[in-house]
Amino acid sequence: MTPLVLAIDQGTTSTKVAAVDATGRIVARVSRPTAVFRDGDGRVEARPGDWWAAVAGLIGELGGEVPPAAVRSVAICGFMHTLVPFGRAGPYDDVAVPLPGDRRPGVDEAAFAGVGSAGGRAALARFAAWAAGRNLDLATAVTVKDYLRAKLTDAVPAAARRASRRAAHRDGGVVATDRYDGAGCGLLVAGTGEPESSAVALLRSLGGEPPPMLGPAEVAGTVSARAARLTGLPAGIPVAVGTGDWAATCLGIGAVLPGRGCLYLGTSAAYGGFPDEAALREVAPPRCATVAVGGGALLGWAGRLLFGPPPGETTAHSVSGVRGEPTTWGEAAAVRALLDAAERGRPGTGGARFVPGFALAAGPRERGLGRGELRGLGPDVSREDAARAVVEGVAMGLRRCLAPHLTGDLTVCGGGARDPRWVQVLADVLGRPVTVAGEPDAASTGLGVLAWRALGKEADRSAPAPALTVEPRPAATGHYADRYAEFTSALVSGLPGLSSGRSANDSADLLRG
Repeated sequence: MTPLVLAIDQGTTSTKVAAVDATGRIVARVSRPTAVFRDGDGRVEARPGDWWAAVAGLIGELGGEVPPAAVRSVAICGFMHTLVPFGRAGPYDDVAVPLPGDRRPGVDEAAFAGVGSAGGRAALARFAAWAAGRNLDLATAVTVKDYLRAKLTDAVPAAARRASRRAAHRDGGVVATDRYDGAGCGLLVAGTGEPESSAVALLRSLGGEPPPMLGPAEVAGTVSARAARLTGLPAGIPVAVGTGDWAATCLGIGAVLPGRGCLYLGTSAAYGGFPDEAALREVAPPRCATVAVGGGALLGWAGRLLFGPPPGETTAHSVSGVRGEPTTWGEAAAVRALLDAAERGRPGTGGARFVPGFALAAGPRERGLGRGELRGLGPDVSREDAARAVVEGVAMGLRRCLAPHLTGDLTVCGGGARDPRWVQVLADVLGRPVTVAGEPDAASTGLGVLAWRALGKEADRSAPAPALTVEPRPAATGHYADRYAEFTSALVSGLPGLSSGRSANDSADLLRG
C-alpha cells in the first residue's frame, strides 16, 4: 500500500481534499462549493459547521478512490482574514461568522489602527462587531484552518484543558495557530509571532485569550476516534498545524522572488513569493506584493449574471440570506460560460468596456471587493461582447496591479489557471510568457510538504509535473497595448460609482500577515 498524506484546503468558494504521495503528486482529489450567506445590510457570512460537514463528507468520498488506511498524516490550510469563535466547550459550529467583504453596521477598523496587517485589522473589526451584544462563553478565536484542525483532533483551548479533568480534554489536540495565518487574522504580530495587543484586549473583554503559536509543520494533535468514525481516516495519525492558503500556495509552487513569482488565480488574484530560499525551506511568512481583490469573483459574477445556470439549477451562492444548494453549476461553470461567450465576442466588444474596482487608485479597504463598472452598453452590444469586455477588463486590471512588481518568471496556479483561454488572454495583455504550474492546485501540493514534514520526512519533489508556458501572440499584444492605454485613461478620468473602491496598493498587505 503506497503511503499518502491528506491535504485539506478550505477556500472562500470551495472545499478541497486531496491525497498526496511522497513525490508531492496529487493522486486523487474531491471538492464541493462553499455556502455563503448574504443579506441587504452588507453581511457576508458562513457557518463553520458547514465547512466541517463538507470536509468530513469529502474525506469519505476520497476514501472511494484511495484506501483510508494509506493516509499517514494530515495538513490543512484555509482562506484568511476570518476569525471563528471558540468556546470553552468547543467551537461554535452553527453560528454564522463574518467573512472578508462583510460590511455590517458597527464595523470600526479605526479601533484596531495599531494592527500591522490590513487583513488583520479588518478581521478583528468584523469579529468585534459580530460579538457585540452576544452572550458568549468564549475561550479564544481561531482562524479557519485552525477551526477545522480542532474538529479533526477534538482540540480544546488551554484554559478549558486546565479546568477539566476529562480524558477527552487531556488527549485532545492543541488549539493553536501559525505565525502567518495568525498575523493575517490580527491575532499575532507578523514580525515576531507575539500576541497582537489589540487582539488580546478584544478577546479578554469577551472572556478569552489568544491562541499560542506553533510552526506550520509541527504536530498539533492526532485524528480523534470521533473524527475517525465520521471520516474513515485512521485514528491517531498526526495532524500538522498548517498555514494560510497563500503560504501553502507559494510553498507548492516553490516561488522565490525575484526569480520566480507566483500569481494565484482564485476568488482574488495574488502575486508574490518567499523572499529567499531560506524562507522557502523554513516556510517563513511569504511576501504578497499585490492583490487584485475579487478578480476571479468578478468573472464568476459576470458568468452568472449574463448567462445564469441551466434551467432547474441554482448556483452555490446565496441571495438575501437564503442559501442556494450547491450544484455542479458553481463558480467554475460560471467562468467557463463567460469564457465560452467571450470567444464569440467582437474584438472591439462593440465599444463596451469594463473597469474592475480593484484597479482603482485609492479608497478604504475592501470596498472594491467583487465590484466593477461596465460602460458603453447599447443596442449593438451583444451579451458575447459584454462577456469579452469583462474578461479583458479584469485582465487589464491585473496588468495594472502587477506592473510595478513583476520580476523573473511568472507562474500561475489556482482554479483560473485550469482554463487555457484565460491564461492566453493574460499572456496577451501582459505581453510576456506565462507558465502554468504543472499542478495548478498548488496549495494542496504545499500542504503535502507540511504533512510529510509532520512525519519527519521530506517529499521528493525532484521530478515535478511538467509545466506549460503560454507565449503572448504578437498581434493580440499590440491590440491590447492600445486598449491598455485607453483603460488607464479611463481610470484617470475617474469613475464615480467606484471611487471608494480599493486599489492593489491598498490591499497589498491583506495576505502579508
